[in-house]
Amino acid sequence: MPLRRLLSKYLTPTAEFASVTDITLEFLREQGVRGLILDLDDTLVDYGRDTFSTKVRAWLESIQKDFKVCVVSNTSRQHRAQAIIEGLGIPAYARARKPRRQVLRQALVTMELNENEVMVVGDRLLTDILGGTRLGARTALIAPVSDQRRMLRLLRRLERGLLSWVAQRAHSPVSKESGS
Repeated sequence: MPLRRLLSKYLTPTAEFASVTDITLEFLREQGVRGLILDLDDTLVDYGRDTFSTKVRAWLESIQKDFKVCVVSNTSRQHRAQAIIEGLGIPAYARARKPRRQVLRQALVTMELNENEVMVVGDRLLTDILGGTRLGARTALIAPVSDQRRMLRLLRRLERGLLSWVAQRAHSPVSKESGS
């Protein structure tokens, strides 16, 4: 398989959003999604922070009424991931080593869903989107909540350039914008 097609297959998200809170119930239903696997740092919370914004918390509470939700993070601190989502009843996995699929598969088992019933949502092309695509799930790329660290800014620029290059050579992903 040519490199261009391989990159397009694994690095092109199903959809892109400015924020996780821009993902609507209607969009998820249209996609046939029954569950979400969510990244933690820079998707749900600022990197290194230990609390959700009020808007993200309200979105999570709303989404949970109709969809199964699981948090899968590459953070090395399991207790931190669990402490952040405490009180929401959402299972959390840390040390996921995305794009590896092992912990993503555990999330599927926890939610009692198949890969074609979930959407993996995250801010990183080479971890979240690649992991979700390798799993066989739909994917949503989110603009990072914060972009404070220099190395991450560089990596994100490289990822955006790679995504742009792939998009120019293949079909463009679905884009949904918030009505706000």
